[in-house]
Amino acid sequence: MKLRKYTSTFLAALLLAVSVPTAAYAGSSGEPIDRVTLHITSYIEEGGTHSPVTVTADSSQYHVSSCEVTNTPDDEWDYGDQPKLEVTVEAASRSYFPSGFSKDRITLMGSDGTITSLKRKTDSITIKITLDKLEDEDAEYNMNVYGCRWDGTSGVGVWETVPDARKYEVRLYRGSTPVTSAITVYNNRYDFSQHISRGGTYTFWVRSVYDSSRIGVWEESEPWTVTTEEATALITSQRWIETADGWRYRNLGGSYAMNGWQLIEEKWYYFDTEGYMLSDTVTPDGYQVDESGAWIPGNEEEEDV
Repeated sequence: MKLRKYTSTFLAALLLAVSVPTAAYAGSSGEPIDRVTLHITSYIEEGGTHSPVTVTADSSQYHVSSCEVTNTPDDEWDYGDQPKLEVTVEAASRSYFPSGFSKDRITLMGSDGTITSLKRKTDSITIKITLDKLEDEDAEYNMNVYGCRWDGTSGVGVWETVPDARKYEVRLYRGSTPVTSAITVYNNRYDFSQHISRGGTYTFWVRSVYDSSRIGVWEESEPWTVTTEEATALITSQRWIETADGWRYRNLGGSYAMNGWQLIEEKWYYFDTEGYMLSDTVTPDGYQVDESGAWIPGNEEEEDV
């Protein structure tokens, strides 16, 4: 009887030991999804009675499983209406959405819209998106860009804000040779320093974009001549860099902060696996950061970070 008792106890312990890793794997093992890019194509028009919208994703880590327009009108769409979408994105096998995954990790491409809410599960996220107002097709728009210039010697290009523009496209040239393809930005400046790796005379080009049918003409900046030594300093200096996808921090020598915490000017910041700073969210290891990305101290000790 004693032998049977000990054997039963041993078997129970063995089963428990085997089952625990299985439960842990189902919760968080695999490859975490750091960022999501969704491509929205809306064919909804003023006066239309249907709600044709597609949302797609080009990733091996996740896919769009459903998209629903939640406020389809009873009769027809009117000028000023804002279509609302509910989109579900599912993680692929051996990928998951980590704790702290937030709206600022999602990029919307194509038809313009705003993410209003996000619900996360380990294997999926549900996103609510409000598209921009339906416009009057006969309205006139001023899409002229002017005032393109270099902001000192930092490698930052600036231009005057175009009131009717929703976004801008920029390109960098060294002489007549393109250095970058078109980059989409949402304010009136862009840091080109990360692309200036050699000496030469540089210009950047900008055009404003309202939608696919309202695009301004390319406007060229004044030229800026950079020596080899200055170019080397630009790509190796230690500083913050704002990109189209968010803020990054370049360390002295040219490497970037990524995949964890870094102390910068006496404040802690968290960077994802692609090197982008998280802001106004909870980090994967459970800490709150504010809108500037800085850690908000709570009851935790600094050395615990």
